[in-house]
Amino acid sequence: MVAVILLIQIILQPLAWMAVVRFIIGVIFLLIGLPLFLTGVDLSIERMGDLFSHYLIGNKKMWIALLGVFALGFISSVAEPDLTILGIQVDTMTQGAIVQQIFVMAVSVGVGALLSFGVYRIVKDLNLRHSFTIIYIAIGILCLFSTSEFIAIAFDASGSTTGSITVPFILAFGAGAASQSYRSEDDNSDSFGLLGIVSTGAIFAVILYGVIAGVDSLSSEVGPAAIYTDNTNILMDFIRELGSSIIDSFIAIGPLVIVFLILVGLKELRVSKNLFKSMLFGVGLILVGLSLFLTGVNQGFLGVATEMGYVLAENYSNWIILLIGGIVGMVSILAEPSVHVLNDQILDATSGMIPQGLVTISLSIGVGLSVVFSLLRVMIPGLAIWHIILPLVALALVLQYIASDLFVGIAFDSGGVAAGTMTATFILPFTQGVANYVPTANVITDGFGVIAIVSLTPIVVLQCVGIFYDYQVKYK
Repeated sequence: MVAVILLIQIILQPLAWMAVVRFIIGVIFLLIGLPLFLTGVDLSIERMGDLFSHYLIGNKKMWIALLGVFALGFISSVAEPDLTILGIQVDTMTQGAIVQQIFVMAVSVGVGALLSFGVYRIVKDLNLRHSFTIIYIAIGILCLFSTSEFIAIAFDASGSTTGSITVPFILAFGAGAASQSYRSEDDNSDSFGLLGIVSTGAIFAVILYGVIAGVDSLSSEVGPAAIYTDNTNILMDFIRELGSSIIDSFIAIGPLVIVFLILVGLKELRVSKNLFKSMLFGVGLILVGLSLFLTGVNQGFLGVATEMGYVLAENYSNWIILLIGGIVGMVSILAEPSVHVLNDQILDATSGMIPQGLVTISLSIGVGLSVVFSLLRVMIPGLAIWHIILPLVALALVLQYIASDLFVGIAFDSGGVAAGTMTATFILPFTQGVANYVPTANVITDGFGVIAIVSLTPIVVLQCVGIFYDYQVKYK
């Protein structure tokens, strides 16, 4: 990603060189923080998800277990950094018509409710394909009562709910629940698909929020002057951001850790002394790693991406912007922490049957296409969000009846994983920067919806890859 941005800068020079320095410093923070974060996830969050699933599903009545699952889903979502970032952007862009705190709370309720349904589906062995079909038909009906602005923001929220904290927790929780389902122990297909179901809860929540609140339309007067990055006090900006990111990291990981410590203290969870120490050490690594990671992306990526999008739209032709957007989308997936977590989960669940590179390349192609589609929506007047989302959803639902169970679950999980922190902090502001310049574009109607498309395109691409992969294996 660094190579791509520097190459763009050398050839086209869309940024002041101090902005490039800001970007490089942000990358250094990311390179230090990401390995620490991923190691901490392996040691703590994934183990917590597995322990919680066995505690709730194995030892409690179903209604009590589902109530506990709802609470855990709400807690993990309300503290998710990606959702907080989107909430701030939505609040700012809508000039307070959608309040950040209410937005985050509403989405978290939706996540908790669909997490409960997803776990119930696993335990009772309900058909995954039928579940997705019913859910998306219900969403389609609900969209008839909403506006294009709310639809775009709702689908964006679905991608932002599956971020740095929720992805490893829900994946591990789903794997633990699958081990207690009615399926045979050698069937790993139910280990996946839970993220895809959970992310739809945000769509229901945001659209219902718009209907109940009676907000008919949204508009923004954010102009070009508001988007340029201040490059005069880079060092102080990073120091202030680091302090804020440390607080955000404590908020993100704190609720789950508190619940874990309470259950251990009450001896509801049986954890050996060595495992307990290892998990606490992992929590410490997450706090340090996530703080550095968020500092890097918020200070080194957010403003730089917006400025780059605006300047490129101002000075270069549409095909150059589409080419750059597609390339940036493809390489951004390599820096997405949730993708690495999903890859590890796939490797463990399939005993290496599905190569990690296959999933990564598929996601990279999917996200690259998503950015191109999003930019086309900005550039072409009258091209609405549903013109892109509806065919993608329809195609995804059709392909799920052709692909194998395992690839269906992985594909829908991949959609949420692809639309993570890098999408919220680089691809979304890049597209909004372009939308700020294009005279016919609306920053809300066209700027939002990027995460939505990013979360849907990989589902289609990965299911196509799965169909081809299964065919190759069958007739090899």
